[in-house]
Amino acid sequence: MRQSHPINSNKMMLFITLLCLSALQLCQSYPIIFETDHNDRQCIDFNIPDGDDAHLLFIPLNDDIDETIEDWYVTQMSEITRHESKRFMKELDMAPSDIVAKTRGVAKSKVTVTVEQIGSRPPSSKTVNLTYFKLYKMQNIAEMLSKNKGWDKSRGQLVSVS
Repeated sequence: MRQSHPINSNKMMLFITLLCLSALQLCQSYPIIFETDHNDRQCIDFNIPDGDDAHLLFIPLNDDIDETIEDWYVTQMSEITRHESKRFMKELDMAPSDIVAKTRGVAKSKVTVTVEQIGSRPPSSKTVNLTYFKLYKMQNIAEMLSKNKGWDKSRGQLVSVS
């Protein structure tokens, strides 16, 4: 697996869901859980078929959370990425007061995520800083990256998330 731009944290977990959209129908979403150590890098490469696009959803969780918090976020992510759900691609529910109390005062996240077209020169990419316990949606990846100077149609829609 290619190592490039870092997903940095102080031992945290990052939930990522990849949703591919087809002109004819929606395909399944694929939840991916990354666990990284401070200054560690994780990378995933994927191909978005021609004529399709993808959405990425991120929720960084720090390592010091208790199991009930993790379970709540996993359930939320599962619900907003299930195609049959009334909450599909919506925001998270308001967190219950016990979850809010347990996540209050957590140190600021140093998590960054970069999405880029593999091999594009200059790089066709987007980098975002994430906040612990906050949902971030990056929608229409291929369309978004194709608007950048370095987008290379001949390379197809090979994308790296790191």
